[in-house]
This record gives sequence, C-alpha cells and structure tokens, in this order.
Amino acid sequence: MSSDVATIEGNADLNEAIELMERRHVKRLPVVQGGKMVGIVARSDIVRALANCIRKIAEEKPTTDAAIKRDIEAELQAQPWAPIATLEIQVEDGKVFIRGALSDERMRKAVLAVAENANGVVAVQDSMTLIEPYLMPPFL
Repeated sequence: MSSDVATIEGNADLNEAIELMERRHVKRLPVVQGGKMVGIVARSDIVRALANCIRKIAEEKPTTDAAIKRDIEAELQAQPWAPIATLEIQVEDGKVFIRGALSDERMRKAVLAVAENANGVVAVQDSMTLIEPYLMPPFL
C-alpha cells in the first residue's frame, strides 16, 4: 500500500494514463471525478482496447496482393532511410518477395519489419543482397 496514490481524472488523455502507469510502475490507476473515485483503469484494459482497435483496422483494410504491395511501398517511401529505388517487391497469395541491393544490414532488418507487419502478409522471403559501400581513397 502507498500513501501517495497515483490517480487520473476521468477526462484524461489515454497517453497521460499510460505515461503515469509507466512512470509510477503501477498496473492500475484509480479514476477520479470531482474528488471522488469513479472507477479504475488497468493496464489490461488498455491492452484489450488497443487489440480491439488493431483487429478492427485489420478487418477494414483490403488484403489483396496489390493492396499489400501498395501498403509496403507506401510505408517504405515514407521512411527517409528506405532504399526504395533499389528494391523490388512482389506479392503472391499474401507472400512477400523482396529483392534488391542494400548498403546496410540495419536497412535489411527494417525493410523486413515493414513487410512482416503489413496487413495480410502471411510470409516474407528475403532475397536482398548486402553490398558494401565504396571506400573513399585517402586524401594526400
């Protein structure tokens, strides 16, 4: 038990509740309105609500091969690090095939993460090649 109980107002933002739970290392927050306790919000409530939102979004999005490819390419184009010009993406029956050249192993992992997390993807085949960047000759 603690005498300094962390509470949250009933009209508080979800981000505020999450940040307070993390900062105070608590799994539940009493919800107060006008100085009276009106409920409790638990971390499991937040996780359940987020899972329901994700499920609804997934059900609304088309999962055709063309839509999967479009979503992956759009996400990669939105990223300043993504080597979109050197990649070829194909999708067949929800399976994503990625070919192309990269100059950094971190890019490979990031590209794969984008593809794996796209709605409707059932598998990702990585055929990307890592090419070491050219080394500049020393200045004399």
